[in-house]
Amino acid sequence: MVKWIANGLDLNKTTLAEIRTSRPVAVHETTPFQDLLTIFNQRRVRRFPVLNEEDLLSGGVVELQIIRTLPRSNLFS
Repeated sequence: MVKWIANGLDLNKTTLAEIRTSRPVAVHETTPFQDLLTIFNQRRVRRFPVLNEEDLLSGGVVELQIIRTLPRSNLFS
């Protein structure tokens, strides 16, 4: 939706294929937090779909949640 709004696309004429992320980065519920931070820093992904052990969507993690979990001393490194 953000892409749709930002690009002024017509909701009645725009397809999902035009606005979806082509290669989403997903993590698993068991992904260590340090690995999540590494992916976040390398790919600058703002949100991650979270998959369960059966590779089904179980939730999501957004950038603000990641930042809030970091100790204040790590925020600028």
